[in-house]
Amino acid sequence: MAFSGRATYSNDTLIGEDVSDLVSTISPFETPLLDFLGDASQSATNVLHEWVEDSLNPGTLLASSAIASATADTAFRVNGTGNNLQVGDILRMVGGNVIANEELMQVTVVTGANSITVSRGFGSVGPSSLAVGGSLELVSNASLEGADVSGDISLNRSRQYNFVQQFQKPIEVSDTQRSVNNLGGIDDEYSYQLEQRTKEILRDLEKAVILGAASGNSFGSLTAYRSMKGIWRSIATNQQTTTAALTETFLGDTIVKSAWDNGGDDVDLIVADSQWKRAIDGLIDSRIRVTDDADTLRTEVTYYESSFGRQVVLPPNRHMPYKSAMVLASDRIEVVPLQGRSFQHESLAKTGHATRGVVVGEYTVAVMNEAGHARGIDTDA
Repeated sequence: MAFSGRATYSNDTLIGEDVSDLVSTISPFETPLLDFLGDASQSATNVLHEWVEDSLNPGTLLASSAIASATADTAFRVNGTGNNLQVGDILRMVGGNVIANEELMQVTVVTGANSITVSRGFGSVGPSSLAVGGSLELVSNASLEGADVSGDISLNRSRQYNFVQQFQKPIEVSDTQRSVNNLGGIDDEYSYQLEQRTKEILRDLEKAVILGAASGNSFGSLTAYRSMKGIWRSIATNQQTTTAALTETFLGDTIVKSAWDNGGDDVDLIVADSQWKRAIDGLIDSRIRVTDDADTLRTEVTYYESSFGRQVVLPPNRHMPYKSAMVLASDRIEVVPLQGRSFQHESLAKTGHATRGVVVGEYTVAVMNEAGHARGIDTDA
């Protein structure tokens, strides 16, 4: 569904003329990401738009102190995730060579968030050793029959936010301009300028949704500009880089997999600039299906499918950084209008012999569970 600028569910009371119908007909291909994402499920109700995120307990933890090869009970420090463990949990040392470096151990004591004691060589698997910063995988929990239940391993939900940014494009056309015959089939100069400004404001919104940065000074004075943080800058966990040409291995096993590793098994969208979109188109020339259209050469990849799911590959996006791509879960990204402030045309008071107006709207983007999205870029470009 093309992006109309309004929320699917909204109690908007619009002032002036809503230009959503106009937008959907004059520039459907200028905003490919907005059109793919479609309308938000609801409006924002404040200029600081907040949402709540939750996650499961982590499946891995990091050792904050070295673990020596031993058979006796061992106490060691972990990276603040001890409170998420239970007595009876079975952990596995994660090594490059699983057979050579694997050891299973069972948690016997949890001492706050940073320290645990384990019984070594659980199930006669091990012993082995682990350096500081090494990974321990939570295999499962084993509990005793009839044992009492104690402790709380639930995680606190986190509140995330983004600022609502105001966009506007002024229009001013003299009465003379509206009265003369214009070249190019323009019947009314004001209507024509309204169309042009509407195209521009949608283009600006797509740019901000991708590349926007929060100003850090969004409240408190008439000079404080509210600006949204875009998707690119919201992705902090999975930032992948390369200095070589884009390969299928880097796209699938590095970018897509990094989102999948962090729970993003719902990623369904790839947004790339023109350079990397053409590189994706050329990854598998031999596998592009040839049709009966003898006069058409097709080298466009519209879907990418691997062990980590299937993603729509959008047309090249001119607003992405040079040689870059984002792998996104569209259900966890919403472009949200402030209630009553979706894009609209408002007539302004007439001054002198001119007609004045403005196209205006306020929007933000909610990037939910950013660890389940990923981005990649060629840092040598």
